[in-house]
Amino acid sequence: MSQQEQKKNQVSRRFFLSRFGWGSMGLFGLGLSGASFRFLIPNKNGPSKNAFKVDGPDSYLEKVTYINGRRCFIIRDDKGLRALSAVCTHLGCTVNWVPDNDRIECPCHGSIFDELNGKVLGGPAPRPLEWYRLKLQDDGKLLVDPDDIVGPEIYLS
Repeated sequence: MSQQEQKKNQVSRRFFLSRFGWGSMGLFGLGLSGASFRFLIPNKNGPSKNAFKVDGPDSYLEKVTYINGRRCFIIRDDKGLRALSAVCTHLGCTVNWVPDNDRIECPCHGSIFDELNGKVLGGPAPRPLEWYRLKLQDDGKLLVDPDDIVGPEIYLS
């Protein structure tokens, strides 16, 4: 093979860099298009991974029932059932229901909350306790979703 034929078979630096540049831009555009398309798809399709089941509504006859290991209260009043966070909004301590005082209290720093609406009655807590969505499942159990924060006016659905 002659020297001229070898040069024809070799890829020039300009040709390589041009193809590499256009290919890189094409892959970037493809990735950007994929990310844009994924942005249009909603993330939530039901209960979150942190949702948990508890006993049925008939198991909660007390005014306030603490769910062991879940840092959550089931609150019963004349309108129905609701789920209230047992995590203090000050520093994340687990709060306690104190039936003698008819309120929820933080044993760590002294925050006091109203059990009917979770509002701060006293102490360093900056905001009220959070209310979780509470749903009745087909199997008769309740589903508590701590990632679905609702207002205090939302009862069991």
